[in-house]
Amino acid sequence: MNLDTAVRYSLWLSAPLNVIVGFGFADPSGWVGSLIGLPTQTHPFFAWFGGAMVAIFGFVYAWLALQPTILKPMLFVGASGKLAAVAICVALYAQGQLSGVTTLIISGDLFFVVLWAGYLILNKSR
Repeated sequence: MNLDTAVRYSLWLSAPLNVIVGFGFADPSGWVGSLIGLPTQTHPFFAWFGGAMVAIFGFVYAWLALQPTILKPMLFVGASGKLAAVAICVALYAQGQLSGVTTLIISGDLFFVVLWAGYLILNKSR
């Protein structure tokens, strides 16, 4: 399997995961939010807005996987978003404001960050 195919598979994997987690953010006391250990004390605006943003990233990953050529600026935005999510979770965990379960689950995004950043670095001239 070449790197382009691996990135496309990872985009397809990340798309539904983001949509599901987006629903969890929108309703942190629901089954998805409970499963991933999200805090339930949040204003509905922030929960729904955050959920929408996470889900939108998921739809963008699916759209990006369908493109004949992987659009590098969009992949960069995706990798940056995932890196930011991990950094935020680790910082909140370090302050005792987020569960270890949530932090561990979100840390799986580091796989996508490394793969997508590697793709961008290796394909910077194309």
